Amino acid sequence: LGDELLIYFGYPLAGEADARQAARAAHAIAAMIASRGSAGARSTPGGSAESIDAETKRAVGLRFEVGLGLHSGAVVGGELGSLDDVRLVSGATPRLAARLAALATPGQTVVSADAQRVLRTSFDLAPEGPRTIDGVPAPIETFRLGAERSESARATIDSAKTPISGRESELALLLERWRRACEGSGQSSLVTGEPGIGK
Repeated sequence: LGDELLIYFGYPLAGEADARQAARAAHAIAAMIASRGSAGARSTPGGSAESIDAETKRAVGLRFEVGLGLHSGAVVGGELGSLDDVRLVSGATPRLAARLAALATPGQTVVSADAQRVLRTSFDLAPEGPRTIDGVPAPIETFRLGAERSESARATIDSAKTPISGRESELALLLERWRRACEGSGQSSLVTGEPGIGK
């Protein structure tokens, strides 16, 4: 996509670890570009690539930088032209991810509030406040992706009680089913939802 790269996780099949894999990939991409810094490569007559020396990099002013954006949401999938094996997604989700990447400083990953909700137990996320984004009617909350948390830190956050909001009737139904089960009447309930929302 020109000078941009769109990478999506959880399409065509969604999984619980998709958001974490996306965040890890963002860290890996940023680390790779940072390790190369102002490095580049040039082709030699034999076709192999060799590192451009520091003096040449300074003279040419060659520098690679990357800003990344993470967003989570539904996409519209389809096929790209006549390439049967190439799948392209479209819709608001990839557009917003691209806009977030444009806001990022070099080496930084900007995360939307939707992605923050599924990453909050696994990664440190620093609030950056509401940001105005082209094509989005209202400012959106953004976060800066930090380090991945350890298993013990994750367990501590997972065990914290998060209040259930806007699900009073569903909670009442589950409590009623539990009461009936305790009285000896068999009950069953099916809870469904997008991967990563904490069912």
